[in-house]
Amino acid sequence: MFKVGEFVLEKKYSTENPVSFPENGYSRVVIENITPQIDGGRFAIKRNLGEQVVVSADIFADGHDNLSAVLKYRTRKSTAWTEIPMRALGNDHWAGEFVVTEIGEYFYTIEGWVDHFKSWQEDLRKKLKGGLDVALELSAGAALIVEAGRRATNDDFEDLQAWARDFENSKSAAARAFDIRLTQLVSRYPDRRFSTVYEPQLRVVVDPELARFGAWYELFPRSCSPSLVNMAPFGTAKHNFRVLPVWVSMCSTFRQFIRWENRFEKGKTTRSTLNPGIQAARGLSVQVRAAINRSIPNSVLLKISTG
Repeated sequence: MFKVGEFVLEKKYSTENPVSFPENGYSRVVIENITPQIDGGRFAIKRNLGEQVVVSADIFADGHDNLSAVLKYRTRKSTAWTEIPMRALGNDHWAGEFVVTEIGEYFYTIEGWVDHFKSWQEDLRKKLKGGLDVALELSAGAALIVEAGRRATNDDFEDLQAWARDFENSKSAAARAFDIRLTQLVSRYPDRRFSTVYEPQLRVVVDPELARFGAWYELFPRSCSPSLVNMAPFGTAKHNFRVLPVWVSMCSTFRQFIRWENRFEKGKTTRSTLNPGIQAARGLSVQVRAAINRSIPNSVLLKISTG
């Protein structure tokens, strides 16, 4: 709040979703507009088993440095992240995808950082095109390769050290600065000290494929009885599903419900006469019955009618 004659400003921040700031100003990458997400990550998205989760986001930073980003995902029972490199689509837009292979809950997020080696390659390419002396740039590139070697495993460490020595001693090192093997090798061990990780972690709930069509009203177990007097227990409904295909069982349940309605339905307050609303509903039931008769073969209808 402001007071007359004073420069006082009070601002209240929400404690439900506190804003997280980087520890220092070196975290230059901004990640925003992630899709898919629901209500800022408050609710989980849904996928079926075996489907892809295609994630996109706007990732950018100040200046003209090149960036790299990975899509990270894991299951709830796992603590280790699986990383998928993201693709730059242009205009600061990036995309990546992963496949859900387990039923349950997944977490996913994005991590981005300034890629100093790719930025060095781009600057070197511009200077070579302009015919400038690149001896200093090659020395800087060798230093970047040495730093990547310090983060590498034993086998890759030896390879990176050999590349660094080649940059310092060979006159033809500029021609090999863009070697795809070197680029892939250095990219395995990026400098992520000042990377940005999107928060909060987003969630995806994975269901079986049949859950795509599941709903509470698709089965009335009590209506699966072969008798019109006694209601069926769950065991009888389970037996019907073993004998008939799922879609036939659904139609069977609905047809038995119609037969039950035609014989035992009463009017309001158990009167024998039906009010106009119920009569209209019965008329609709007749139309639905006719539609079922047209769509299901007679042999199946006979099996359904006999229970």
